[in-house]
Amino acid sequence: MYFLCIDKPVGYTSHDVISLFRVLTGIKRIGHTGTLDPFATGVLLLAFQDATKLIGHIPVESKHYQCILQLGIQTETADCVGAVVVEEEVSPTVVQDLERVLPQFQGKILQKPPIYSAIKVNGKKLYEYARKGQTVEIPSRTVNIHQLSMMDALDGVQPTKTQVALDIQCSKGTYIRSLGCDLANAVGTVGHLSTLRRLSSDGLTIEQSLSFSDLATVAVVEPVDDCLLALSKEGRSLFTRRERPEVIDRLRPYRISVETVFKDVARVELTEPESFRLAQGNCLPSVRSRLPDAPLIQALWNGEMLALLRSNGSIVRVNPSIADKRIAAQPSKE
Repeated sequence: MYFLCIDKPVGYTSHDVISLFRVLTGIKRIGHTGTLDPFATGVLLLAFQDATKLIGHIPVESKHYQCILQLGIQTETADCVGAVVVEEEVSPTVVQDLERVLPQFQGKILQKPPIYSAIKVNGKKLYEYARKGQTVEIPSRTVNIHQLSMMDALDGVQPTKTQVALDIQCSKGTYIRSLGCDLANAVGTVGHLSTLRRLSSDGLTIEQSLSFSDLATVAVVEPVDDCLLALSKEGRSLFTRRERPEVIDRLRPYRISVETVFKDVARVELTEPESFRLAQGNCLPSVRSRLPDAPLIQALWNGEMLALLRSNGSIVRVNPSIADKRIAAQPSKE
């Protein structure tokens, strides 16, 4: 039970990344904590085995993005993948104008998700309406833009005269594509994202991420120049892949523990009798009496998270693999 933080490359959906790891490791129970669009790159947190049961309880953290906003061109999907639907001349001062309106978009703002998104309306995902050419009323929602500023370049790429490089720190649920369109509209034009990179999510950063270049080294026997080719379906016949047990073993240095993902969650250390009973689904009064007043509390046995608890002692989730290990150990008498 563990997590891996992946630096997702362009062209992969979040599910594509999961499928790749299922093929490489043979592990079927893999999930992700938040979709990243195919054209976007950066932090994608994967949960393996019993860690998938903890995804819904991961503490809400702000996200950090960098992007390049192309002004004067609107696409169907508000990114560089969609077909162009509007193209217009922009003012020579459009970049300066946009810099002046940035403060209007900081703090809590109302935002309407893009039609090509996985948000559900009336039980259907918005992109399902879009693909069928159907119209639907998209409800606005409040998001929080903690920081929004312009940059000189993104990963060494300088924006053109009709582009702006932006650095954004925002709340979970913020759509950067929608923010880009709204910024363009605020200066009297249209726009779309030509580049998007996520630098942090779920409390983890790009520096903690496993790149596909490193993944190719983990999974492929021979030296690799083109990591995307080596990890693709076509690459199976061109490169020698390691056996699954070896791949799993070579991924160990990149694993991120449950305790790291939940590092900012309050915790309580369990005695041997308390841990044994909690592993069986029973939170003893001695544990309840020591719980801090917090939304979630980690109950730790030998430094590992045995369970998540509420402040009243009710159990949110017992970690099955840790519980099994605790029960298998010699139980202590109460």
